[in-house]
Amino acid sequence: MFKWSRRGSRVVTIVAVVVLVAAGVTLLVRRGLADGLAASNSPVWHWLERGSWLAGLLAVIVTVLSARKAGEPATPPVTATQEPAREPGSLPSLWNVPGRNISFVGREAILAHLRTRLASDGAAVVMALHGWGGVGKTQLAAEYAHRYVADYDLVWWIAAEQTELLGEQFGALAAALGLVSDDSDAGDAEREARAYLRRHGRWLVVFDNAEGPGALWPAVPAGPGHTIITSRNPAWSQVAAPVPVDVFARAESTALLRRQVPALSATAADRMADMLGDLPLAIAQAGGMLAETGIPAETYLAELAERAHILMGESPSPSYPVPLAATLHISRDRLLADDIAAVQLFHLCCWFGPEPIPVAVFTPDPSLPAELRESLQTPLGQRRLLGKLSRYGLGKVDGDTLQLHRLVQAIQRGGSHADDHVAARRLIANLLSKARPDDGRDPRRWSEWAMLAPHILAQSPQDSPDANLRILATDMIWYFLVRGDTRIAESLALQWLAAWTPRFGPDDEAVLHCTNHLGQLSRISGDYVRARRYDEDAHRRFRRIFGENDRRTLTSACNLAQDLHRLGHLEIAREMHEDILKRRRDVFGDDYEGFFVSSSELASTLRDLGEREAAHELHRQTYSGYRRILGRDHPDTLSSAMNVALDLHALGRFAEARKLHSQTLADFERILGRDHPDTIRSAEHLARSLRKLGRRRAARRLEADIAARRDKEHK
Repeated sequence: MFKWSRRGSRVVTIVAVVVLVAAGVTLLVRRGLADGLAASNSPVWHWLERGSWLAGLLAVIVTVLSARKAGEPATPPVTATQEPAREPGSLPSLWNVPGRNISFVGREAILAHLRTRLASDGAAVVMALHGWGGVGKTQLAAEYAHRYVADYDLVWWIAAEQTELLGEQFGALAAALGLVSDDSDAGDAEREARAYLRRHGRWLVVFDNAEGPGALWPAVPAGPGHTIITSRNPAWSQVAAPVPVDVFARAESTALLRRQVPALSATAADRMADMLGDLPLAIAQAGGMLAETGIPAETYLAELAERAHILMGESPSPSYPVPLAATLHISRDRLLADDIAAVQLFHLCCWFGPEPIPVAVFTPDPSLPAELRESLQTPLGQRRLLGKLSRYGLGKVDGDTLQLHRLVQAIQRGGSHADDHVAARRLIANLLSKARPDDGRDPRRWSEWAMLAPHILAQSPQDSPDANLRILATDMIWYFLVRGDTRIAESLALQWLAAWTPRFGPDDEAVLHCTNHLGQLSRISGDYVRARRYDEDAHRRFRRIFGENDRRTLTSACNLAQDLHRLGHLEIAREMHEDILKRRRDVFGDDYEGFFVSSSELASTLRDLGEREAAHELHRQTYSGYRRILGRDHPDTLSSAMNVALDLHALGRFAEARKLHSQTLADFERILGRDHPDTIRSAEHLARSLRKLGRRRAARRLEADIAARRDKEHK
């Protein structure tokens, strides 16, 4: 049994003094310094706010020890609201959460993550759900509150959009708790509510639609409870555990649509979800309209394609009180009040494709509006603009890309004038043309082309009067061609040639590039007669327009010579290649890439004419040149190595040919992948060398693998 002594009494006295000093300091801070520290979001304020429980704890300890001394029973401290036990499934008396959405679907992973983090004993008891407007952050927070209501005795929902009204909503909580009278001062009521939350547990406070951490964080209550924040702004990592909320998974979109419209087929639901970009608010609105009006899904989709800005402003779902168009306009107007340059960037981005836009595209082009051009002068200025689009939920920044949701773009475009459309297309054409990575032949730049391609296509090159955009589009065709996507390349080339020729004439440069590309595609497919027809037409026009020694003219001449070679006109092809090679050397020098193209084609012609030693020597020199100017891993260098191996095979040096073919095949697979046409062609050459060496089993295995790859390509 504990025995009191004079020394023990002195300890109690000292502890009591410490308690009184701590309480005095806390009171001083709360009454005298609170406004300044809270406004500055000082760590000291939050420490004291959270640390004031220490004074109470010490007071309890003193009381307990004093009671022990006097022989009185000790009373444990109260750490939770003293609400009587509730019926299972019932709501606590202190509850103001919006009604539960009976159509809520999915989001199980996010809800589980929230549950795990909030239920843990760690420090991460403030969670921030962030994402685009209309992505369902509010619905998630409400669903969490309803689903786990049994864990709480107090759940309070605070509309956080206007920070000046936060105190009033805390005052309402104080009144609901019975802590203040109706005529109490608002500041006193807020302080009472906060003090209550500090002393008690089993509470959840939700701050819905907060703009950012700067203004909200001082209002976040301290204490042993949980806080959830919803916001479009992603910048919460310094004060809360951020939880990104993205669009629905496709299965969630179709489940919600078919729950709202049971007669909707799975195929129609999938098409609607795709066109709506899986945005939860848009999905709910569309399902609500179909359920209310009985309009067929196909009719709705046709209307959506033409009038998204109108449809998304109508018939809001009961679970979403504000339609998507209104949500967008509110955010845009707030951004306009903050930064006009950011609004200009937003308007411009609405005319890009819905895929991620590489931020390198946004350069200070002279044709841009003055405010936007000025903000793009420095990388920091550019990043500030991107940050503001993200903060207001109008765009998603991910590393070096910016993405707008397709419906956000469609709504903004729908409310624009025709002149805005023309001006935006002109600006984007300038930006994309300046961002052109290369001519499309270097695999190291293919990722850049892959990022630009959807935005080039979004500008409808077939209808564009902009010559720079059309030339860029033909370069994109070449990128698809050399990457091995010949079907896409041919489809675009045929489509654009048919659209441009009657409008701009057969001598238009983009028309001539398309003609050249179709000649190459015909040659790849083995239709040399068709290739010759395209190449003769292009060469005749290039020579007339640009002269005999122009790069484009010499390229078209080389293409025509290749057609003649493959059609069996070897001597004519040889003469043409020798003439082109001399012109290229005389005009551009022998370190010019086109020079090596000509020397390679001449060497191949010599090999087929039976001059194998001469062909081998010229191919070997070409291979050395390619390695020097393009590097070992460029596809043209690998093709040159393959030509050297073919010469060795033709000379009967099969072991050397097999060795070089093996190395070249490994390089093709590493650089271009197993299914690229050049890789497959390299494998075919290796199989032939293996057969010549008597390694028939290895050759058969390789040929079977080649056949499987070709089947995959055709499928």
